[in-house]
Amino acid sequence: MNQPVETKLEKTILETWATLDFRAEKWGVERIAFDAVQNHFPEDCGGTNYYIVFIQDGTSVDFRNYDPTKPVERIQFSDNGIGYDSIYTVLRHSNKKDRETQSGKFGEGLKMISAAALRHNVDIVFRSQNWSARPRRRKTRIDGENKELELLQQ
Repeated sequence: MNQPVETKLEKTILETWATLDFRAEKWGVERIAFDAVQNHFPEDCGGTNYYIVFIQDGTSVDFRNYDPTKPVERIQFSDNGIGYDSIYTVLRHSNKKDRETQSGKFGEGLKMISAAALRHNVDIVFRSQNWSARPRRRKTRIDGENKELELLQQ
């Protein structure tokens, strides 16, 4: 007799070092796509295919043909590679430093993609292996500066 299997979901919020204004002037919707593309190259993801789709007006649009005058609601990235650990969404670290053919050797890409998506109101969800993460904002006040900053969380 088959017994029902209980699935237990765990929610964890991971903190980053990044403020949402970090490199804001250089990161728009196009840069989100370009930087994400490099993480889906076969030498990076271990797969053979990758896809990038922008959602505009509720419709899927190939990222090469999107309308820059309209807002991008969501960006979807996928590949058939081996996946990666969720810690890379917040940790400024790369496991690519010793591999000449791979780009993204500084561990900033996923954090910058996340911050840019939040600034431009683009819905991004990272999924790999057995986890998913959605960037979010956390406000904090810096004592002595009388300033409030927005920090990135996953």
